[in-house]
Amino acid sequence: MASQKYGKASRTPSIPDIGSADTATILKAMKEWIEVHQGARGDGMDRSVTLRDLLNAGVMTPAVTQAIYRESTPAAVSGPGANPEPAVPPTPTGLVVAGAVSTNIVSWNFARGYTRLAYFEVWRSSTSALGDAVLIAQVYGTIYPDPVGENATFYYWVRAVSDAGTSPFNAVEGVQGSTAPNVQAVTDAVTSGIDTSGLLDQLAIKTSVDGYVSGYGLASTPAEDDGSSTEFAVLSDRFLVTGPASDGVAPASPFFIQTTPTTVNGVAAAPGVYVTNAFLINGVIDHAKIGLLAVDDANIANVSAAKITAGQIAVGEYIESTGYLSGVSGFHISGAGTAEFNNVIVRGTVYATAGQIGSNTIDADGIHSSNYDGSTVGWQLANNGTATFMQAVIKGTVYATAGSFAGDISSATGTFTGNLRAGQFVTGAYTGYAWPAAGSWGTYLGPSGLLIGNANSGRYLQVTYDGQIYAPGFSVVNGTLTISQANVINTANIAGNAITTAATWDFGAPGVPWDDAWNTAAQSSLTFPGGDLFILVQVGIGSQTNSGAPDATKSLRILLNGGEWARWTIQSSTTTFTSGGESGDSYNYIYVPFNASCACICPGVGGSITITIQTYNTGTYYSSIGTSLKMWAFMRQR
Repeated sequence: MASQKYGKASRTPSIPDIGSADTATILKAMKEWIEVHQGARGDGMDRSVTLRDLLNAGVMTPAVTQAIYRESTPAAVSGPGANPEPAVPPTPTGLVVAGAVSTNIVSWNFARGYTRLAYFEVWRSSTSALGDAVLIAQVYGTIYPDPVGENATFYYWVRAVSDAGTSPFNAVEGVQGSTAPNVQAVTDAVTSGIDTSGLLDQLAIKTSVDGYVSGYGLASTPAEDDGSSTEFAVLSDRFLVTGPASDGVAPASPFFIQTTPTTVNGVAAAPGVYVTNAFLINGVIDHAKIGLLAVDDANIANVSAAKITAGQIAVGEYIESTGYLSGVSGFHISGAGTAEFNNVIVRGTVYATAGQIGSNTIDADGIHSSNYDGSTVGWQLANNGTATFMQAVIKGTVYATAGSFAGDISSATGTFTGNLRAGQFVTGAYTGYAWPAAGSWGTYLGPSGLLIGNANSGRYLQVTYDGQIYAPGFSVVNGTLTISQANVINTANIAGNAITTAATWDFGAPGVPWDDAWNTAAQSSLTFPGGDLFILVQVGIGSQTNSGAPDATKSLRILLNGGEWARWTIQSSTTTFTSGGESGDSYNYIYVPFNASCACICPGVGGSITITIQTYNTGTYYSSIGTSLKMWAFMRQR
């Protein structure tokens, strides 16, 4: 039974010689002591209280709580889900130290519901000062047996640790725990202190009060075959041993013997031996009722218990349920480590080097089906992170930050998030980087580039791996845009805030004189809402003479509403050619093709604009605008 020190322990003096004159005095003192401690005499506050009285009254609780422990370095804290502001663990409470023979059993309470706990730290010191304490264990439950040896006293503290921090110690002052002294040494000391010099060979004392006889006797029996013997008998309803009061300490009786049934203060006391403190080296008990038991080691053939709470259970042979039937029902745990359960619910982590779940095997390489051969059938989840399936149907979402697919991926629906790297991606009739047969459609994306549609059907888009773009009537090659299809830009496909109005004029071949002055070759008007105006002019200018070389210098200008907008000087060395005229004269011609463009910003909200094209002919011969004069006007609104 565990005990703690509360004040000065009573002393047990040596047993004195008892003479016939002392008997009445001793018995009277014993009677008074028993009556005082039973509450029948004196102040009721001096009545003795047993540990069972305290337990039944709820003042004390058993020291061992429901928990387990493991004395080793804990693993890193982990758990599902992340708390953005984890709380420091609460302070352990209710620390109790129960001393056994050579072990102090330390137990405590901890708040339920705290899920981030990593372990508890148990600290110990030979003094009650926390500053002298040292860490002795890290445990995972709320109980720790500390093997300190016999007759040892220590003080203990405990605190909780989690990934959020460390709680305060349970208290500033340590909780004391002491193991039992060496019983053999105490027994030897008591035995050697007994003075037997006053014992007589035969002694018997009897007392009688109102005819009620009590007494004791000490006698030697005659020698028989088995040798001489002695005996000591007491004739009494109750027998106890106590010492006289000394040093202000009330005497105490370690035990008393009740020989007849009695009732004390309303409590029935059956015949038996009542022991307050007992130190046993060896004992045989046929039947026992124990309120609180602290044991270092126990050898028990059969145990029946409503609840077993232990820091560690060592199994020599096996543990099994009463209904255990191998392969059918119940559970069995052997001392060799083999276990069999009908059903298991594990809420923590399971560590195993190998196992079998149904037709699936767990081994050092990973988890795989029993028929897995590595190439044709079965599946495997390898310990290096590789997953191998001969066929897989995934109906949910697949998330991957990296990896590769070898082979074809077929999916009716689905979404890839993140980076996808594949050898090629095809839809429809495509099988590679080549146009399918006419009338077929699809998409190809691969190392060679992108193909959409079908060139054999006239509608397609091709983007090569080096950035070239091809489509019907359109291409971008080496950064140059080419539109090869006619009438691509027209009023039907001009977007807003781009070119909004277009006008085109073809003036044929108007003639102009050669009078060294500006002469109008063509004129037209349009309505312009304001913004940017772009004009493109295409003209062929020619000179005609009937003798000598024609003049090849001409000037061209454009007027907007009578004001000059742009001017060009045209000069060429085009070869002269000769042709016969109506009167048979011979004429020399020179023709200079010319393209001119100009642009101007014309602010305003609208109005009519007159565009005039004039030429200035210098020379001594007749000149004219040659074969053609065309003009285009484009406008962009702001």
